[in-house]
Amino acid sequence: LRTCMRAHAAPRRCADARAWPKSGLSKLVGIQALLSLHVDVLWLDTDTVLLQDPRPHLRPISSETGHAEDRDVDMLFQIDAGSWNCINDGVFFLRASRTTRRFVAYWTSLLLDRPVVTDQWMLFVLLRLFPNMDFGVFARREGLQSLHSARSRALDGPLQTPQWGALESRMRFPMTCESMFGGIEQGRISDVVLFHLLDSWPREWLPRRYFDDYVKDGQDPTHALLSLVMQQRN
Repeated sequence: LRTCMRAHAAPRRCADARAWPKSGLSKLVGIQALLSLHVDVLWLDTDTVLLQDPRPHLRPISSETGHAEDRDVDMLFQIDAGSWNCINDGVFFLRASRTTRRFVAYWTSLLLDRPVVTDQWMLFVLLRLFPNMDFGVFARREGLQSLHSARSRALDGPLQTPQWGALESRMRFPMTCESMFGGIEQGRISDVVLFHLLDSWPREWLPRRYFDDYVKDGQDPTHALLSLVMQQRN
């Protein structure tokens, strides 16, 4: 928090999220507060190691080439390196457009109705990423696309999904491959913008515990990664 307040052009916008209730709902309410002030949001979970200024690299990848391209979208998400359908809402960018604000309002509203599910699960539903799901039936039941439903009237109109894209996940915005299909392209570690460690996963649940040797030796995987990056850059 002190670092944010020292560096930020508007320190009053630096919030101590440790004081927030520990739920995905706090995350969405905080994001919506910024969007309502017409402030674009780059959300990074606290288990993310930032290695470069990410702003020049906030571009969607092409579905054909997998490389970043100049295309205007309102939402960008980190993805599993092997599938666009497996997004991760621990790293994402939202542009403060009216459509995005309304989308986050629906995201929050649906999560409020389902306190036992996660914000990421609800995002999968809204982006229609679950295979074999009949989104039309769900939308009618929840009043997502009707001008006259109570939810639509409360949230300033029916749901519209903003144009969205995926962040480049094999080199610029990778994540650990302990719990997802991830990792960094060989020889490209110096090009990494941020690395998502996914430390929130209980270690006993991990299918691939690649960092156990560091942990058993009393080392921190984050420090090991930073040391490797510095060695390659020097």
